[in-house]
Amino acid sequence: MDLGTRLNDLQSRLHRYVAAYGAWRGTRILVKLVCGHGLVPIQLPGSRDSILLRPHTTDVAAFEQIFIGLEYDLPIGEMTPKFIIDGGANVGCASVFFARRFPRAAIWAFEPEGSNYDILEQNGKRFSNITTMRAAIWSSDTHVEIENPSDEKWAFRVQQASIGATSRVQALSIPSILKLAGEDRVDILKLDIEGAERELFGRGSAQWIDRVGVIIIELHDWILPGCSEALLNATKGLSWTRSRIGENTILIRA
Repeated sequence: MDLGTRLNDLQSRLHRYVAAYGAWRGTRILVKLVCGHGLVPIQLPGSRDSILLRPHTTDVAAFEQIFIGLEYDLPIGEMTPKFIIDGGANVGCASVFFARRFPRAAIWAFEPEGSNYDILEQNGKRFSNITTMRAAIWSSDTHVEIENPSDEKWAFRVQQASIGATSRVQALSIPSILKLAGEDRVDILKLDIEGAERELFGRGSAQWIDRVGVIIIELHDWILPGCSEALLNATKGLSWTRSRIGENTILIRA
């Protein structure tokens, strides 16, 4: 990216931060994200709450999508969620967004990668209704491993753990999560699991799909062809309203 393009991008981001925070605070927060190092607390728009982020990583892009672009600001009317699953929670931006919007909901956040989970855990502790677990979401209860440990922080993929793998991580099915949480349904199921959605919706989803009210999912057919087809097959026969916000496909039970 050349200097002119970078300056134009920075100016565009500044406009969005100013719109979200106001001129002084928006500028100050963007400077912290552009120039900061380590783990930086960033105040949330319209709140005294803050979230910990790593500048110069994909944490910032996730933050901007969710809190500046409002990609999880769902058109769900008067629905009052009781139980929300955040699958592929990364450092917790979506979980924190839901915790603030739905303060009476229990949010269970799942992240399999260790460095992301350490920050997710810290962010989750700031909200009494967030429960964090270092685990992946899968079609069955098993163990998985990170397939691409050198990639960007929001791009980690999991695969079935190989025999003798030293970095095994627990994976849980939706029915097992419901049992652990003592819930009978998932009001909002948010998934950004880098292609594992093909596995999740491809096997056994008939056992639980009718217990989900809203699905928010980023589909990754470019990583694993068949993700969209698996979702379509899993949800057919039930009445869903389908829409799209940013990178996410939204399905709401009619």
